[in-house]
Amino acid sequence: MSTAISNKIQILKDLESPMYHDTARIGYLEQKFETEQDRIAFETPLHSWGTVCDYLGTDRRSNYRVPLKEVQTLEDAARSSLYSCEIRSTRTGQVIQVHLTRAPVDRFEADAVINAANEALLGGGNVDGRLHKGAGPNLVKECALHDGCEIGEAVITKGYDLPEKYVLHTVAPLLLQSGSGDEVNLKRCYDSCLDLCDEHRLESVVAPCVGCGFYAFPLDQSAKVVKETLQSYVDQGRSNVKTVILSVRRDAEVDAYLKEFRK
Repeated sequence: MSTAISNKIQILKDLESPMYHDTARIGYLEQKFETEQDRIAFETPLHSWGTVCDYLGTDRRSNYRVPLKEVQTLEDAARSSLYSCEIRSTRTGQVIQVHLTRAPVDRFEADAVINAANEALLGGGNVDGRLHKGAGPNLVKECALHDGCEIGEAVITKGYDLPEKYVLHTVAPLLLQSGSGDEVNLKRCYDSCLDLCDEHRLESVVAPCVGCGFYAFPLDQSAKVVKETLQSYVDQGRSNVKTVILSVRRDAEVDAYLKEFRK
């Protein structure tokens, strides 16, 4: 058992009034690794993971838990997109290539994928469940080392057996009492993920419609927030992220995002 796991288990066991999620974290951390390769992957430092993925190259594809025939490179995503456009800074000339696609979020060989997580960071349904399934049990084990995530914040983990190298977990806001979406905190979600991309030098990121599933964030507002956040990113002169793939699975998502990004 790694030192990080042992230390976290001890911290959780020493809590005077452990919550349900604390007990769940202990359970995940105590689970044995499926293989020796999984143990090595888990113990690989976060900052080295991208280099390891690059070194393994095409050999890493044998570990993907999603169908290899459905996995897309960035070039594939550009060719097969429903719609592509550029978000360009009028001040610096910085450009982000944006591609809208119906493909699921776990199908791209990108640097990172955004996970619409819950505050416990211990997996859930929809996008959250899909990414945990694609990554394998190491993902929830690494998430268990964290103490959850606040609304609007983001946490980075390795992607393990996903085509994407890293997972950016963020928690969407609930609807306001008026029934409209909390645009301020949804923007914080995307900003927090972009901050992590800059910190870890990640150039390509895949994103679902964060908060638009169970949390029912209005799609027209969501599309507006995403576009404005990307525009603000390039206008600030930030240049690390160069490609964003937006996974719009439902017809309503496609309609809302196409309407916004075609303006």
